[in-house]
Amino acid sequence: ASFAGFGEAAAEPDSSGATDESRRWKFARALAQRINVLLVDQRGFGGSDRPRTLAPMTDEALTLLSFWKVTDLTAFTQRVRADLRLAQSSGAAAHCMSVSGGSAVLRLSFWTLQFYGAYLSSGGVSETMEGAELQSLEILGPTERLKELSYFKQPFLEKASKYAKMRSSFHTDVSSTDRVVLLHRVTGTLEGRKAAPWRGAKLFLEEVKDNDSFCISLSWAMEGDAALVIGVFQETTAAVAYLQNFQAWLDGQDGEASFQGQLQLASVQLHARKGQLKGLNGRKNLPKKLEIFQIFPLSFEDSKTTDRSASIQDFVADVEQIRRYCQVEQATICGHSMGAAIALEYAVRFPQRVERLCLCAAAPKVGQAAFDNWMRIAGDGRSWDQQVIRKTVAVVNISDDLIKQLPAPTFLINAKDDNLTPLIGSEMIKANL
Repeated sequence: ASFAGFGEAAAEPDSSGATDESRRWKFARALAQRINVLLVDQRGFGGSDRPRTLAPMTDEALTLLSFWKVTDLTAFTQRVRADLRLAQSSGAAAHCMSVSGGSAVLRLSFWTLQFYGAYLSSGGVSETMEGAELQSLEILGPTERLKELSYFKQPFLEKASKYAKMRSSFHTDVSSTDRVVLLHRVTGTLEGRKAAPWRGAKLFLEEVKDNDSFCISLSWAMEGDAALVIGVFQETTAAVAYLQNFQAWLDGQDGEASFQGQLQLASVQLHARKGQLKGLNGRKNLPKKLEIFQIFPLSFEDSKTTDRSASIQDFVADVEQIRRYCQVEQATICGHSMGAAIALEYAVRFPQRVERLCLCAAAPKVGQAAFDNWMRIAGDGRSWDQQVIRKTVAVVNISDDLIKQLPAPTFLINAKDDNLTPLIGSEMIKANL
């Protein structure tokens, strides 16, 4: 198979002890021997350029922050320009340089250690750069990846301060050419992430994820009693509003238990492009410790979203590819909404592979009127990918004759008051079975 996760069969974990992992593996194996229902979540395969889910996902990226004292801005900029091209060709998720006076910050993010290894082996930034002196290096990432950094055997990595990301850290795949980055540090007087203030930080992250529609990502990483927080926002206004809410949370002014004296905002930097920084002119109530950095024009933030939209046939091919991998002759195919359209198209294209068909909120034909209805009811870019709806779902057109030829027993489910996918869709299918 060509997508991540299906290159080879899963290896059985060590079953010497009754671990949760070994129990899950044995259960899955036993279940697979008794049923032939395959559930496929098609929201973004690794390595694919197809649109991904817009729902927040756990932030597992490895992020390197290097702080530099600039002595020759021209030489430093030329070196950064070359390094930026190198990072992009190595698969970096982000490469951002920001400057404030004689100080500069480089922020690099990689989705996998493989990409970071490719970047290092190609001559990526380490301890020296023309026109600048390295002041400090900090690395944020999941605990497991921080441990794996030792494989690279790079002295400067061993000396770096390492911050372990909390599992509540998240990122959202939303395309945005201009982003505002907040880099802020929090210090505490209690040890360990089990202390009340650190537990409160998890709740704060969840609150932002659920309610701040302008926050693209928020990563909270810890080292001892210190935390390093990186937030990415769609605009300066949203970043400033977040900062004010964050300070209110620290001060206990948001109705939660006060952490005053236990957690303090040690420093905060706002990184944005020149045009965005104009939005700060005349702003009041900005944090006294706020430092402003201007982002280098060629810096990039590589979202995993894309302008390309997969076709129904692409998704049908994915389902067939997985069926072959699982070595299942026939399977019960279940689909909901867009998945129902994929399941129906799969049954038409591969009727001999479908034992039973279950369609929930299905429609054999979708046109412009349905698209307009969807965008009218739920036309929020945060919850709908218009590109997918317009080019994938809104062009579904399965003929009555093909439906009549389906040999598999078909079960239709539809809510009579479903405004997004009305009952008429299931009735059109039923009329031809």
